[in-house]
Amino acid sequence: AEIAKSNAAALRRQNELQEKALIAEHAFEGKRAELEAELEELEAKNATLSDNSCGLDAAHIGLLNTAAGTAGH
Repeated sequence: AEIAKSNAAALRRQNELQEKALIAEHAFEGKRAELEAELEELEAKNATLSDNSCGLDAAHIGLLNTAAGTAGH
């Protein structure tokens, strides 16, 4: 009888731990999805900033060329 009680208690404990593990796994997957979405957003912003930087560099070169052309005349 004691062994049966002990086994039942161990089984309940195992079920509790499995439930906690599932909850933790679910929370982890949710956080992971959230962080992946944030990463995609940051990568998109970074790409936009890189594009803007290239545009600014081209505009700066154009201004320098204009200034050089004006100074040369």
